[in-house]
Amino acid sequence: MSSKAKMVQEVKKDIRSLLISAQRGLTATMLLDDYKQFIGHPLPYRELGYNAPIDFIRDISDVVQLTWQGSMQVLRAVVDEDTQRVANLVARQRESRPRRMYERKAHPRPRPLQPAPTASVPAGVRTQVKQLLASYPSGIPSSAFNTAFGRRFGSQINYTKLGYKSMGELLRALRDIILIRPQAGSTFRIYGRGDSSNRSTTQVVEAGEPHQRPILVERAKSPTQTEYELLKPHRSTEQPKPKPTPKPEPASCGVIDPVLKAEITEVLAERPNGMWAKRLPFEYKKKLGKELPLQENGFYSVIEMISALTDVAVITRPNPNGDWWLCEQKAYRKKEEEKVIAPVASPPSLEMLIVQVLLKHPEGIKSKQFPEVFKTQTGRTLPVQERGYRSTETLLLDMEDYVRMVYKGAGTVMLYAREGALKKLQPQEKPVVKEEVQEQPKPRVKRDDHEGIPIDAVGSGVFYPQLPLPEPTAEEPLYIEVYICNVVDPGNFHVQFRGQQTADALEDLMDRLEKVYCSDEGKRYKMRPDLIAMGQACVAMFPEDENWHRAMITAIPSLDFVTVSYVDYGTIASVPKSALRMLK
Repeated sequence: MSSKAKMVQEVKKDIRSLLISAQRGLTATMLLDDYKQFIGHPLPYRELGYNAPIDFIRDISDVVQLTWQGSMQVLRAVVDEDTQRVANLVARQRESRPRRMYERKAHPRPRPLQPAPTASVPAGVRTQVKQLLASYPSGIPSSAFNTAFGRRFGSQINYTKLGYKSMGELLRALRDIILIRPQAGSTFRIYGRGDSSNRSTTQVVEAGEPHQRPILVERAKSPTQTEYELLKPHRSTEQPKPKPTPKPEPASCGVIDPVLKAEITEVLAERPNGMWAKRLPFEYKKKLGKELPLQENGFYSVIEMISALTDVAVITRPNPNGDWWLCEQKAYRKKEEEKVIAPVASPPSLEMLIVQVLLKHPEGIKSKQFPEVFKTQTGRTLPVQERGYRSTETLLLDMEDYVRMVYKGAGTVMLYAREGALKKLQPQEKPVVKEEVQEQPKPRVKRDDHEGIPIDAVGSGVFYPQLPLPEPTAEEPLYIEVYICNVVDPGNFHVQFRGQQTADALEDLMDRLEKVYCSDEGKRYKMRPDLIAMGQACVAMFPEDENWHRAMITAIPSLDFVTVSYVDYGTIASVPKSALRMLK
Protein backbone atom coordinates (compact mmCIF):
# COMPACT_ATOMS: atom_id res chain seq x y z
CA MET A 1 0.00 0.00 0.00
CA SER A 2 1.38 3.38 -0.96
CA SER A 3 1.96 6.20 1.54
CA LYS A 4 -0.92 8.20 0.06
CA ALA A 5 -3.33 5.28 0.48
CA LYS A 6 -2.19 4.83 4.10
CA MET A 7 -2.84 8.53 4.72
CA VAL A 8 -6.36 8.21 3.29
CA GLN A 9 -7.16 5.31 5.61
CA GLU A 10 -5.87 7.19 8.64
CA VAL A 11 -7.87 10.31 7.77
CA LYS A 12 -11.02 8.22 7.23
CA LYS A 13 -10.57 6.60 10.64
CA ASP A 14 -10.15 9.98 12.35
CA ILE A 15 -13.20 11.51 10.60
CA ARG A 16 -15.39 8.49 11.47
CA SER A 17 -14.41 8.71 15.13
CA LEU A 18 -15.21 12.45 15.23
CA LEU A 19 -18.62 12.02 13.58
CA ILE A 20 -19.61 9.02 15.76
CA SER A 21 -18.93 11.04 18.90
CA ALA A 22 -21.39 13.73 17.71
CA GLN A 23 -24.98 12.55 18.25
CA ARG A 24 -26.57 15.25 16.10
CA GLY A 25 -23.86 15.31 13.42
CA LEU A 26 -21.52 18.11 12.44
CA THR A 27 -21.40 20.75 9.77
CA ALA A 28 -18.40 20.87 7.44
CA THR A 29 -16.94 23.86 9.33
CA MET A 30 -17.40 22.18 12.71
CA LEU A 31 -15.76 19.01 11.42
CA LEU A 32 -12.70 20.92 10.20
CA ASP A 33 -12.40 22.72 13.56
CA ASP A 34 -12.72 19.48 15.57
CA TYR A 35 -10.24 17.71 13.33
CA LYS A 36 -7.62 20.43 13.86
CA GLN A 37 -8.32 20.55 17.63
CA PHE A 38 -8.20 16.80 18.34
CA ILE A 39 -5.81 15.50 15.67
CA GLY A 40 -3.39 18.42 15.99
CA HIS A 41 -3.20 19.58 12.36
CA PRO A 42 -5.64 20.70 9.64
CA LEU A 43 -7.34 18.25 7.32
CA PRO A 44 -4.68 17.34 4.67
CA TYR A 45 -7.02 17.52 1.70
CA ARG A 46 -4.42 19.19 -0.56
CA GLU A 47 -1.86 16.45 0.11
CA LEU A 48 -4.51 13.95 -0.96
CA GLY A 49 -5.07 15.78 -4.28
CA TYR A 50 -8.23 17.80 -3.59
CA ASN A 51 -8.85 21.53 -4.08
CA ALA A 52 -11.37 21.92 -1.25
CA PRO A 53 -12.28 19.96 1.93
CA ILE A 54 -15.87 19.35 0.79
CA ASP A 55 -14.57 17.61 -2.34
CA PHE A 56 -12.68 15.10 -0.19
CA ILE A 57 -15.65 14.63 2.17
CA ARG A 58 -17.98 13.86 -0.73
CA ASP A 59 -15.48 11.36 -2.09
CA ILE A 60 -15.46 9.23 1.09
CA SER A 61 -19.13 8.20 1.01
CA ASP A 62 -18.23 4.97 2.86
CA VAL A 63 -17.36 7.08 5.93
CA VAL A 64 -19.50 10.26 5.72
CA GLN A 65 -23.20 10.54 4.98
CA LEU A 66 -24.38 13.96 3.78
CA THR A 67 -27.85 14.90 5.05
CA TRP A 68 -29.86 18.10 5.12
CA GLN A 69 -31.43 19.62 8.20
CA GLY A 70 -33.61 22.42 6.89
CA SER A 71 -31.33 24.60 4.79
CA MET A 72 -28.15 23.36 6.50
CA GLN A 73 -25.98 20.44 5.38
CA VAL A 74 -25.10 18.06 8.22
CA LEU A 75 -22.45 15.32 8.12
CA ARG A 76 -23.11 12.01 9.89
CA ALA A 77 -20.94 8.90 10.28
CA VAL A 78 -21.51 5.73 8.25
CA VAL A 79 -21.36 2.98 10.91
CA ASP A 80 -19.79 -0.39 10.06
CA GLU A 81 -19.64 -3.65 12.05
CA ASP A 82 -16.55 -2.57 14.02
CA THR A 83 -18.02 0.77 15.12
CA GLN A 84 -21.68 -0.22 15.61
CA ARG A 85 -21.28 -0.90 19.36
CA VAL A 86 -19.59 2.49 19.95
CA ALA A 87 -22.30 4.30 17.99
CA ASN A 88 -25.02 2.67 20.11
CA LEU A 89 -23.29 3.75 23.33
CA VAL A 90 -22.99 7.33 22.10
CA ALA A 91 -26.66 7.38 21.05
CA ARG A 92 -27.75 6.40 24.62
CA GLN A 93 -25.77 9.21 26.18
CA ARG A 94 -27.55 12.33 27.31
CA GLU A 95 -26.19 15.64 26.09
CA SER A 96 -25.74 18.09 28.93
CA ARG A 97 -25.78 21.05 26.51
CA PRO A 98 -26.66 20.56 22.85
CA ARG A 99 -24.07 22.00 20.51
CA ARG A 100 -25.31 24.73 18.21
CA MET A 101 -25.46 23.65 14.58
CA TYR A 102 -25.04 27.21 13.33
CA GLU A 103 -22.28 29.70 13.70
CA ARG A 104 -22.84 32.95 15.46
CA LYS A 105 -22.14 35.89 13.29
CA ALA A 106 -19.73 38.28 14.87
CA HIS A 107 -21.30 41.67 15.29
CA PRO A 108 -19.22 44.41 13.75
CA ARG A 109 -17.41 46.53 16.26
CA PRO A 110 -18.79 50.04 16.45
CA ARG A 111 -16.61 52.52 14.64
CA PRO A 112 -15.16 55.18 16.90
CA LEU A 113 -16.89 58.48 16.55
CA GLN A 114 -14.81 60.99 14.67
CA PRO A 115 -14.51 64.33 16.41
CA ALA A 116 -16.54 67.04 14.75
CA PRO A 117 -14.37 69.34 12.63
CA THR A 118 -13.64 72.76 14.06
CA ALA A 119 -15.89 75.28 12.37
CA SER A 120 -13.71 77.72 10.46
CA VAL A 121 -13.69 79.45 7.10
CA PRO A 122 -10.37 78.99 5.25
CA ALA A 123 -8.55 82.06 4.04
CA GLY A 124 -8.99 80.98 0.43
CA VAL A 125 -12.78 80.82 0.75
CA ARG A 126 -12.83 84.23 2.43
CA THR A 127 -10.81 85.68 -0.46
CA GLN A 128 -13.15 84.10 -3.02
CA VAL A 129 -16.21 85.51 -1.20
CA LYS A 130 -14.64 88.98 -1.31
CA GLN A 131 -13.94 88.64 -5.04
CA LEU A 132 -17.47 87.39 -5.71
CA LEU A 133 -19.19 90.21 -3.84
CA ALA A 134 -16.87 92.80 -5.40
CA SER A 135 -18.33 91.89 -8.81
CA TYR A 136 -21.91 92.32 -7.48
CA PRO A 137 -22.16 95.92 -6.19
CA SER A 138 -25.94 95.58 -5.83
CA GLY A 139 -25.59 92.43 -3.73
CA ILE A 140 -26.67 88.80 -4.17
CA PRO A 141 -29.88 87.20 -2.81
CA SER A 142 -29.09 84.74 -0.04
CA SER A 143 -30.87 81.94 -1.92
CA ALA A 144 -28.61 82.42 -4.96
CA PHE A 145 -25.33 83.07 -3.11
CA ASN A 146 -23.96 79.51 -3.23
CA THR A 147 -25.08 79.06 -6.84
CA ALA A 148 -23.26 82.24 -7.89
CA PHE A 149 -20.19 81.09 -5.94
CA GLY A 150 -20.14 77.75 -7.78
CA ARG A 151 -20.64 79.43 -11.17
CA ARG A 152 -17.70 81.76 -10.49
CA PHE A 153 -15.20 79.33 -8.95
CA GLY A 154 -16.29 75.93 -10.30
CA SER A 155 -17.74 74.39 -7.10
CA GLN A 156 -20.13 75.49 -4.36
CA ILE A 157 -19.19 75.95 -0.70
CA ASN A 158 -19.51 72.71 1.27
CA TYR A 159 -20.44 74.21 4.64
CA THR A 160 -20.71 70.79 6.37
CA LYS A 161 -17.11 70.03 5.43
CA LEU A 162 -16.07 73.33 7.01
CA GLY A 163 -17.83 72.38 10.27
CA TYR A 164 -21.08 74.38 9.93
CA LYS A 165 -24.65 73.07 10.17
CA SER A 166 -26.21 75.50 7.71
CA MET A 167 -25.34 78.17 5.17
CA GLY A 168 -26.66 80.84 7.51
CA GLU A 169 -24.25 79.74 10.23
CA LEU A 170 -21.36 80.02 7.76
CA LEU A 171 -22.48 83.52 6.73
CA ARG A 172 -22.53 84.57 10.38
CA ALA A 173 -18.87 83.58 10.57
CA LEU A 174 -18.16 86.03 7.71
CA ARG A 175 -19.62 89.11 9.44
CA ASP A 176 -16.25 90.86 9.22
CA ILE A 177 -16.29 90.87 5.39
CA ILE A 178 -19.99 90.76 4.39
CA LEU A 179 -23.21 92.66 5.12
CA ILE A 180 -26.62 90.94 5.24
CA ARG A 181 -29.60 93.18 4.56
CA PRO A 182 -33.21 91.95 4.89
CA GLN A 183 -35.59 92.28 1.96
CA ALA A 184 -39.33 91.94 1.56
CA GLY A 185 -40.78 88.49 2.05
CA SER A 186 -38.31 87.33 4.77
CA THR A 187 -35.44 87.17 2.30
CA PHE A 188 -31.96 88.63 2.60
CA ARG A 189 -29.42 90.21 0.33
CA ILE A 190 -25.66 89.84 0.80
CA TYR A 191 -23.19 92.66 0.10
CA GLY A 192 -19.46 93.05 0.41
CA ARG A 193 -18.47 95.11 3.43
CA GLY A 194 -16.23 97.31 1.31
CA ASP A 195 -19.00 98.12 -1.23
CA SER A 196 -20.79 100.83 0.80
CA SER A 197 -19.92 102.40 4.14
CA ASN A 198 -23.51 103.51 4.71
CA ARG A 199 -25.07 100.09 4.15
CA SER A 200 -26.65 98.64 7.27
CA THR A 201 -25.34 95.60 9.12
CA THR A 202 -27.45 92.59 9.93
CA GLN A 203 -27.26 90.01 12.68
CA VAL A 204 -28.72 86.64 11.73
CA VAL A 205 -30.26 84.77 14.65
CA GLU A 206 -32.29 81.59 14.13
CA ALA A 207 -35.85 81.36 15.40
CA GLY A 208 -36.37 79.68 18.75
CA GLU A 209 -39.17 77.35 17.59
CA PRO A 210 -39.77 75.85 14.14
CA HIS A 211 -43.34 77.16 13.82
CA GLN A 212 -42.47 80.73 14.79
CA ARG A 213 -41.31 83.14 12.11
CA PRO A 214 -38.55 85.68 12.80
CA ILE A 215 -39.60 89.26 13.54
CA LEU A 216 -37.80 92.15 11.87
CA VAL A 217 -37.20 95.13 14.19
CA GLU A 218 -36.07 98.47 12.81
CA ARG A 219 -34.02 100.75 15.04
CA ALA A 220 -32.93 104.18 13.87
CA LYS A 221 -29.36 105.10 14.67
CA SER A 222 -29.22 108.38 12.71
CA PRO A 223 -31.44 110.30 10.26
CA THR A 224 -29.62 108.65 7.32
CA GLN A 225 -28.81 105.18 8.63
CA THR A 226 -31.04 102.34 9.81
CA GLU A 227 -29.87 99.10 11.45
CA TYR A 228 -31.90 95.95 11.09
CA GLU A 229 -31.67 93.13 13.56
CA LEU A 230 -33.30 89.73 13.19
CA LEU A 231 -34.43 88.68 16.64
CA LYS A 232 -36.18 85.70 18.12
CA PRO A 233 -39.99 86.09 18.20
CA HIS A 234 -41.36 87.28 21.51
CA ARG A 235 -44.81 87.77 22.90
CA SER A 236 -44.04 90.52 25.39
CA THR A 237 -42.89 94.06 24.70
CA GLU A 238 -39.38 93.53 26.02
CA GLN A 239 -36.46 95.39 24.51
CA PRO A 240 -34.41 93.75 21.76
CA LYS A 241 -31.44 91.78 22.95
CA PRO A 242 -28.07 93.40 22.45
CA LYS A 243 -26.00 92.32 19.48
CA PRO A 244 -23.64 89.52 20.61
CA THR A 245 -19.93 89.87 20.10
CA PRO A 246 -18.86 87.72 17.13
CA LYS A 247 -16.60 84.80 17.95
CA PRO A 248 -13.02 85.34 16.79
CA GLU A 249 -11.96 83.22 13.84
CA PRO A 250 -8.86 81.02 14.15
CA ALA A 251 -5.69 82.86 13.25
CA SER A 252 -4.97 80.40 10.47
CA CYS A 253 -8.18 81.30 8.63
CA GLY A 254 -7.69 85.02 8.36
CA VAL A 255 -3.95 85.69 8.49
CA ILE A 256 -1.21 83.83 6.64
CA ASP A 257 2.09 83.37 8.38
CA PRO A 258 4.50 86.00 6.98
CA VAL A 259 7.33 83.45 7.08
CA LEU A 260 5.31 81.03 4.91
CA LYS A 261 4.42 83.86 2.52
CA ALA A 262 8.11 84.78 2.16
CA GLU A 263 9.05 81.12 1.58
CA ILE A 264 6.43 80.66 -1.16
CA THR A 265 7.53 83.91 -2.79
CA GLU A 266 11.12 82.64 -2.78
CA VAL A 267 10.12 79.34 -4.37
CA LEU A 268 8.06 81.03 -7.10
CA ALA A 269 10.82 83.55 -7.80
CA GLU A 270 13.13 80.75 -8.89
CA ARG A 271 10.67 79.97 -11.68
CA PRO A 272 10.10 83.34 -13.40
CA ASN A 273 8.14 81.61 -16.17
CA GLY A 274 5.80 80.04 -13.60
CA MET A 275 4.96 76.47 -12.66
CA TRP A 276 1.95 74.16 -12.42
CA ALA A 277 0.16 74.10 -9.07
CA LYS A 278 0.83 70.39 -8.57
CA ARG A 279 4.58 71.09 -8.70
CA LEU A 280 4.60 73.65 -5.85
CA PRO A 281 4.77 71.09 -2.94
CA PHE A 282 7.71 69.30 -4.60
CA GLU A 283 9.59 72.53 -5.38
CA TYR A 284 8.92 73.77 -1.83
CA LYS A 285 10.35 70.59 -0.31
CA LYS A 286 13.29 70.62 -2.72
CA LYS A 287 14.13 74.23 -1.84
CA LEU A 288 13.50 74.25 1.92
CA GLY A 289 13.75 70.57 2.86
CA LYS A 290 10.31 70.33 4.50
CA GLU A 291 6.69 69.65 3.55
CA LEU A 292 4.38 72.48 2.49
CA PRO A 293 2.23 73.22 5.61
CA LEU A 294 -1.22 73.38 4.04
CA GLN A 295 -3.51 72.03 6.77
CA GLU A 296 -1.44 73.61 9.52
CA ASN A 297 -2.37 77.01 8.07
CA GLY A 298 -6.04 76.17 7.45
CA PHE A 299 -5.92 75.28 3.75
CA TYR A 300 -7.20 72.22 1.95
CA SER A 301 -5.24 72.56 -1.31
CA VAL A 302 -2.48 74.50 -3.04
CA ILE A 303 -5.05 76.42 -5.11
CA GLU A 304 -6.78 77.61 -1.95
CA MET A 305 -3.49 78.80 -0.43
CA ILE A 306 -2.32 80.68 -3.53
CA SER A 307 -5.78 82.28 -3.87
CA ALA A 308 -5.14 83.90 -0.49
CA LEU A 309 -1.72 85.20 -1.62
CA THR A 310 -2.87 87.49 -4.41
CA ASP A 311 -0.40 90.15 -3.27
CA VAL A 312 2.64 87.96 -4.01
CA ALA A 313 1.42 85.40 -6.61
CA VAL A 314 -0.78 85.23 -9.69
CA ILE A 315 -2.87 82.14 -10.47
CA THR A 316 -4.32 81.45 -13.92
CA ARG A 317 -5.89 78.47 -15.67
CA PRO A 318 -4.82 78.15 -19.33
CA ASN A 319 -7.14 75.21 -19.95
CA PRO A 320 -10.61 75.19 -18.31
CA ASN A 321 -10.23 71.47 -17.56
CA GLY A 322 -6.51 71.49 -16.75
CA ASP A 323 -4.21 72.44 -13.90
CA TRP A 324 -3.65 75.98 -12.56
CA TRP A 325 -0.52 77.97 -13.49
CA LEU A 326 1.28 79.85 -10.71
CA CYS A 327 3.62 82.80 -11.20
CA GLU A 328 5.39 85.22 -8.89
CA GLN A 329 3.75 88.68 -8.86
CA LYS A 330 6.78 90.72 -9.93
CA ALA A 331 7.75 88.31 -12.70
CA TYR A 332 4.15 88.29 -13.98
CA ARG A 333 3.98 92.11 -14.09
CA LYS A 334 7.31 92.24 -15.90
CA LYS A 335 5.96 89.85 -18.54
CA GLU A 336 2.80 91.89 -18.94
CA GLU A 337 4.86 95.08 -19.42
CA GLU A 338 6.97 93.35 -22.05
CA LYS A 339 3.82 92.30 -23.86
CA VAL A 340 2.63 95.91 -23.95
CA ILE A 341 5.98 97.21 -25.19
CA ALA A 342 6.59 94.40 -27.68
CA PRO A 343 4.86 94.64 -31.06
CA VAL A 344 1.87 92.47 -31.71
CA ALA A 345 3.16 89.13 -32.94
CA SER A 346 1.39 86.63 -35.08
CA PRO A 347 0.00 83.54 -33.34
CA PRO A 348 2.58 80.76 -32.92
CA SER A 349 2.69 78.12 -35.59
CA LEU A 350 1.86 74.48 -34.94
CA GLU A 351 5.56 73.58 -35.11
CA MET A 352 6.35 76.24 -32.50
CA LEU A 353 3.66 74.93 -30.12
CA ILE A 354 4.82 71.33 -30.53
CA VAL A 355 8.45 72.27 -29.81
CA GLN A 356 7.44 74.31 -26.75
CA VAL A 357 5.46 71.38 -25.34
CA LEU A 358 8.38 69.00 -25.91
CA LEU A 359 10.86 71.41 -24.30
CA LYS A 360 8.78 71.36 -21.12
CA HIS A 361 9.27 67.57 -21.00
CA PRO A 362 13.00 66.99 -21.57
CA GLU A 363 12.52 63.36 -20.48
CA GLY A 364 10.41 62.79 -23.60
CA ILE A 365 6.73 62.09 -24.30
CA LYS A 366 5.21 58.89 -25.67
CA SER A 367 3.68 59.43 -29.09
CA LYS A 368 0.37 57.90 -27.94
CA GLN A 369 0.15 60.36 -25.03
CA PHE A 370 1.29 63.44 -26.95
CA PRO A 371 -2.18 64.61 -28.19
CA GLU A 372 -3.49 64.64 -24.60
CA VAL A 373 -0.40 66.46 -23.25
CA PHE A 374 -0.60 68.95 -26.14
CA LYS A 375 -4.25 69.74 -25.37
CA THR A 376 -3.59 70.07 -21.61
CA GLN A 377 -0.79 72.62 -22.04
CA THR A 378 -2.08 74.60 -25.02
CA GLY A 379 -5.86 74.20 -24.75
CA ARG A 380 -5.97 73.16 -28.41
CA THR A 381 -6.57 69.86 -30.15
CA LEU A 382 -3.68 68.52 -32.21
CA PRO A 383 -4.89 68.96 -35.84
CA VAL A 384 -3.91 65.57 -37.24
CA GLN A 385 -6.77 64.87 -39.64
CA GLU A 386 -7.19 68.57 -40.44
CA ARG A 387 -3.64 68.56 -41.80
CA GLY A 388 -4.35 65.45 -43.89
CA TYR A 389 -2.55 62.88 -41.72
CA ARG A 390 -3.78 59.55 -40.43
CA SER A 391 -1.90 59.47 -37.13
CA THR A 392 0.22 61.58 -34.80
CA GLU A 393 3.39 59.77 -35.90
CA THR A 394 2.90 60.65 -39.57
CA LEU A 395 2.30 64.31 -38.65
CA LEU A 396 5.48 64.51 -36.60
CA LEU A 397 7.54 62.67 -39.20
CA ASP A 398 7.11 65.73 -41.44
CA MET A 399 8.69 67.84 -38.68
CA GLU A 400 11.95 65.90 -38.42
CA ASP A 401 13.91 69.19 -38.39
CA TYR A 402 12.31 70.07 -35.04
CA VAL A 403 11.15 66.75 -33.53
CA ARG A 404 13.32 63.71 -32.82
CA MET A 405 11.56 60.32 -32.66
CA VAL A 406 13.22 57.34 -30.95
CA TYR A 407 11.74 53.84 -31.14
CA LYS A 408 11.97 52.15 -27.71
CA GLY A 409 10.54 48.77 -28.69
CA ALA A 410 7.17 47.13 -28.00
CA GLY A 411 5.43 49.72 -30.17
CA THR A 412 6.62 52.69 -28.04
CA VAL A 413 7.97 55.82 -29.76
CA MET A 414 9.40 58.64 -27.61
CA LEU A 415 9.33 62.26 -28.81
CA TYR A 416 12.02 64.85 -28.07
CA ALA A 417 12.67 68.41 -29.26
CA ARG A 418 15.79 68.74 -31.39
CA GLU A 419 18.55 71.00 -30.20
CA GLY A 420 18.12 74.51 -31.52
CA ALA A 421 14.61 73.80 -32.87
CA LEU A 422 13.06 76.75 -31.05
CA LYS A 423 15.70 79.11 -32.41
CA LYS A 424 15.01 77.93 -35.95
CA LEU A 425 11.30 78.62 -35.57
CA GLN A 426 11.67 82.07 -34.07
CA PRO A 427 11.27 84.87 -36.64
CA GLN A 428 14.60 86.29 -37.76
CA GLU A 429 15.10 90.03 -38.06
CA LYS A 430 15.31 91.14 -41.64
CA PRO A 431 18.57 92.93 -42.50
CA VAL A 432 18.29 96.58 -43.46
CA VAL A 433 19.06 96.98 -47.15
CA LYS A 434 20.58 100.28 -48.13
CA GLU A 435 18.89 101.92 -51.05
CA GLU A 436 22.11 103.06 -52.70
CA VAL A 437 23.57 99.53 -52.68
CA GLN A 438 21.21 97.21 -54.47
CA GLU A 439 22.76 94.04 -55.76
CA GLN A 440 21.16 92.03 -58.47
CA PRO A 441 19.76 88.72 -57.18
CA LYS A 442 21.84 85.73 -58.12
CA PRO A 443 20.19 83.15 -60.34
CA ARG A 444 18.93 80.14 -58.43
CA VAL A 445 20.74 76.90 -59.08
CA LYS A 446 18.31 74.07 -59.54
CA ARG A 447 19.20 71.10 -57.37
CA ASP A 448 18.26 67.61 -58.42
CA ASP A 449 17.43 65.81 -55.19
CA HIS A 450 16.63 62.64 -57.14
CA GLU A 451 20.02 62.37 -58.76
CA GLY A 452 21.15 58.73 -58.80
CA ILE A 453 17.73 57.33 -57.77
CA PRO A 454 16.01 54.96 -60.21
CA ILE A 455 12.76 56.26 -61.61
CA ASP A 456 10.75 53.30 -60.27
CA ALA A 457 12.22 53.51 -56.72
CA VAL A 458 10.19 54.64 -53.74
CA GLY A 459 11.57 57.96 -52.47
CA SER A 460 11.35 59.79 -49.15
CA GLY A 461 8.11 60.45 -47.29
CA VAL A 462 6.40 57.22 -48.46
CA PHE A 463 4.92 54.93 -45.81
CA TYR A 464 3.04 51.66 -45.80
CA PRO A 465 -0.76 52.10 -45.76
CA GLN A 466 -2.85 50.48 -43.06
CA LEU A 467 -4.22 47.12 -44.22
CA PRO A 468 -8.04 47.08 -44.01
CA LEU A 469 -9.77 44.22 -42.24
CA PRO A 470 -11.68 41.78 -44.47
CA GLU A 471 -15.43 42.13 -44.52
CA PRO A 472 -17.32 39.42 -42.57
CA THR A 473 -19.16 36.88 -44.68
CA ALA A 474 -22.47 35.14 -44.15
CA GLU A 475 -20.69 31.90 -43.25
CA GLU A 476 -18.25 33.53 -40.78
CA PRO A 477 -19.83 36.80 -39.58
CA LEU A 478 -17.91 37.09 -36.30
CA TYR A 479 -14.53 35.43 -36.75
CA ILE A 480 -11.49 35.91 -39.00
CA GLU A 481 -8.94 33.11 -39.34
CA VAL A 482 -5.35 34.30 -38.90
CA TYR A 483 -1.83 32.96 -38.36
CA ILE A 484 0.12 34.40 -35.40
CA CYS A 485 3.55 35.02 -36.91
CA ASN A 486 5.29 36.99 -34.11
CA VAL A 487 4.53 37.73 -30.44
CA VAL A 488 6.29 40.50 -28.49
CA ASP A 489 3.96 40.50 -25.46
CA PRO A 490 0.23 39.81 -24.86
CA GLY A 491 -0.62 43.32 -26.08
CA ASN A 492 1.74 43.43 -29.09
CA PHE A 493 1.66 40.63 -31.64
CA HIS A 494 1.44 40.29 -35.42
CA VAL A 495 -0.85 38.10 -37.49
CA GLN A 496 -1.34 37.12 -41.12
CA PHE A 497 -4.75 36.53 -42.67
CA ARG A 498 -5.31 32.89 -43.43
CA GLY A 499 -6.30 31.99 -46.97
CA GLN A 500 -4.90 30.62 -50.17
CA GLN A 501 -5.06 34.01 -51.88
CA THR A 502 -2.99 35.64 -49.08
CA ALA A 503 -0.45 32.80 -49.10
CA ASP A 504 -0.04 32.94 -52.89
CA ALA A 505 0.37 36.75 -52.82
CA LEU A 506 3.07 36.56 -50.14
CA GLU A 507 4.92 33.80 -51.99
CA ASP A 508 4.82 35.79 -55.22
CA LEU A 509 6.10 38.89 -53.38
CA MET A 510 9.06 36.96 -51.94
CA ASP A 511 9.94 35.60 -55.41
CA ARG A 512 9.93 39.10 -56.92
CA LEU A 513 12.06 40.52 -54.08
CA GLU A 514 14.61 37.73 -54.53
CA LYS A 515 14.68 38.23 -58.30
CA VAL A 516 15.45 41.96 -58.01
CA TYR A 517 17.62 42.35 -54.92
CA CYS A 518 19.66 39.14 -55.19
CA SER A 519 20.93 40.19 -58.61
CA ASP A 520 23.15 42.99 -59.86
CA GLU A 521 20.02 45.06 -60.45
CA GLY A 522 19.53 45.37 -56.69
CA LYS A 523 22.70 47.45 -56.32
CA ARG A 524 20.99 50.30 -58.18
CA TYR A 525 18.45 50.59 -55.33
CA LYS A 526 21.01 51.06 -52.55
CA MET A 527 19.53 53.38 -49.89
CA ARG A 528 20.98 56.90 -49.91
CA PRO A 529 21.96 58.29 -46.46
CA ASP A 530 19.66 61.32 -46.81
CA LEU A 531 16.65 59.00 -47.30
CA ILE A 532 17.15 57.11 -44.02
CA ALA A 533 14.44 58.43 -41.68
CA MET A 534 11.88 57.17 -39.17
CA GLY A 535 8.94 55.41 -40.83
CA GLN A 536 10.62 55.19 -44.27
CA ALA A 537 9.46 52.24 -46.36
CA CYS A 538 12.36 50.15 -47.64
CA VAL A 539 13.73 46.64 -48.25
CA ALA A 540 16.12 45.11 -45.69
CA MET A 541 18.08 41.88 -45.43
CA PHE A 542 17.06 39.59 -42.58
CA PRO A 543 20.28 38.53 -40.76
CA GLU A 544 19.18 34.95 -40.02
CA ASP A 545 18.24 33.77 -43.54
CA GLU A 546 20.00 36.55 -45.58
CA ASN A 547 16.88 37.06 -47.65
CA TRP A 548 15.39 40.41 -48.62
CA HIS A 549 12.06 41.44 -47.07
CA ARG A 550 9.89 44.51 -47.02
CA ALA A 551 10.66 46.63 -43.94
CA MET A 552 10.10 49.97 -42.22
CA ILE A 553 12.73 51.98 -40.34
CA THR A 554 11.62 52.37 -36.71
CA ALA A 555 14.75 53.80 -35.05
CA ILE A 556 18.27 55.06 -35.82
CA PRO A 557 20.27 54.12 -32.69
CA SER A 558 23.73 54.82 -34.18
CA LEU A 559 25.51 56.14 -37.25
CA ASP A 560 26.03 52.69 -38.80
CA PHE A 561 22.95 50.70 -37.74
CA VAL A 562 19.18 51.14 -37.94
CA THR A 563 16.29 49.26 -36.37
CA VAL A 564 13.73 47.93 -38.84
CA SER A 565 10.41 46.15 -38.55
CA TYR A 566 9.67 43.52 -41.23
CA VAL A 567 6.09 44.42 -42.10
CA ASP A 568 5.10 41.04 -43.54
CA TYR A 569 6.13 39.06 -40.45
CA GLY A 570 6.32 41.58 -37.58
CA THR A 571 9.91 40.72 -36.69
CA ILE A 572 12.22 43.49 -35.43
CA ALA A 573 15.98 43.47 -36.04
CA SER A 574 18.99 45.80 -36.06
CA VAL A 575 20.79 45.83 -39.42
CA PRO A 576 23.64 47.89 -40.90
CA LYS A 577 22.72 50.73 -43.21
CA SER A 578 24.49 48.90 -46.04
CA ALA A 579 21.77 46.19 -45.80
CA LEU A 580 19.04 48.66 -46.80
CA ARG A 581 17.61 49.06 -50.28
CA MET A 582 14.98 51.36 -51.75
CA LEU A 583 11.66 49.72 -52.45
CA LYS A 584 11.01 49.23 -56.16
